[in-house]
Amino acid sequence: MKAWADGFSRQARRVLGAITLTTTFGLCGLLVACGGGGSADKEAMSSMGSAAAADAQGFELLAGVPVVPDATTGPRARIAAVATPGAPATSLRVHYRRSDGNPAGWQLHSWGAAQSPNWNAGWNAAGSDDFGVYYDVPLAAGTGTVGFLLHKGDDKDNGGADQSYTLQAGANEIWRLQGDSSSYTSNPLQLAAPDIKTLRVHYKRFDGTYSAWGLHLWDGSGLDAAALPAGTQIDRWNQAVALTAMPGYTVGAGEVVFDIPVLNPTGDATRKGLDFIIHGMPPNENDKDGRDNNVRVEFAALAIQNQIGHIWLVERDPTVYTAAPDLRQISSIDARAVWLDRRLVKWPRVSGNGVRLCHSTTGQIQVAADAAVQGADGCVILDAFTGSVPAALAQRFKYVAGGGVFSVRDADLARLPVLHQQQLVLVQEDAQGKVQNATTAQIAGALDDLYATANEVPDLGAVVANGSTSFKLWAPTAPRSGTSLAVA
Repeated sequence: MKAWADGFSRQARRVLGAITLTTTFGLCGLLVACGGGGSADKEAMSSMGSAAAADAQGFELLAGVPVVPDATTGPRARIAAVATPGAPATSLRVHYRRSDGNPAGWQLHSWGAAQSPNWNAGWNAAGSDDFGVYYDVPLAAGTGTVGFLLHKGDDKDNGGADQSYTLQAGANEIWRLQGDSSSYTSNPLQLAAPDIKTLRVHYKRFDGTYSAWGLHLWDGSGLDAAALPAGTQIDRWNQAVALTAMPGYTVGAGEVVFDIPVLNPTGDATRKGLDFIIHGMPPNENDKDGRDNNVRVEFAALAIQNQIGHIWLVERDPTVYTAAPDLRQISSIDARAVWLDRRLVKWPRVSGNGVRLCHSTTGQIQVAADAAVQGADGCVILDAFTGSVPAALAQRFKYVAGGGVFSVRDADLARLPVLHQQQLVLVQEDAQGKVQNATTAQIAGALDDLYATANEVPDLGAVVANGSTSFKLWAPTAPRSGTSLAVA
């Protein structure tokens, strides 16, 4: 409640109506208001805790791929995994093998769901075995994603690219080979060659614009080009292969699925993986969907059945997931969504239906995953917006990352001025009414639309004239305001 109230007061910028005080005394006046919103645009985004990602034109994307706060983004609680009879303690051991057999001086730097040491004070190896050395990584949480780098001073493995691993309940143990970005769940030196002929890709775009994206494929990448549909032309950067042209293309729940035929490693042990690129169709062919490098899939890291291995890719997320990722984000204070105008709100990295705008006059709303909303006075249903966002709004809010746009129903529009004076939380629920995503929204776009005429008011603030002082303050989200006067 306090965190919400602090943010609620801190964002107030304008005051509803005018307050005029006239006096013949020499007075100094201070006007204060408590409200629920702010009117800053992109400049205010830099203070948000949400991660940002840059698009092809260099714009910062609000609420892009989320990150867990670490030592670089501010203090966070350190919590230890605690074992209970029903839930063993979560732990993580990382095995590491260098091709030269010399791991001396190599440390593991971690963040996210793991504790984060200083760069020059990384985790040292806890021991060694026939594979190489291993690190027992201190965790900061029992769930979530551990980010890590293996390094020796400024010499970093994997070209310095961030690595990650999603924790499972209980003991986690992975094996890493120098220069290999795969996290193996068993010793890869003892693995038989994977028997795989098809890589099945699950691709999720929150904006649903799959037709604007395609694949760059080429010989020598692990691709079995001969198994592509007849007439498929590859290795042409300016003409990506449409996703719909790939074998097995289907539209699933919030994703599309397609197959890429690969050369079976059982016939050649050097066939260890596949490289490909997802990038935009012309004129956006240089937009690689937030990835600096190729999408690299190591066959040995996949769970393969019937010669098919699966991966999951997410818009503007460089991680290659080998299991369906949990992309839910739930907060009642993080302001990842953005009001575009009085009716439309854009919610980055969320798509689908089941969205409501819940409100509370006393700031009592509580949200948790797979639980019903608590403490709300009521909720307004929002519909998925299927039209085109007006060009002026699309240009103004182009820094907001891809996601669903949701619309207030006509019958509820008149309620918004009052609701914006309250705590508002966007929630997305499943069919049973359980929360799957939750956030708050930045309200500059809504206020600018609802109160456009206020832009013409010329005399806001304190005005001294004709022996008196008048004060005028405008803040439509403030439920109350006041003036403190002191004799000069």
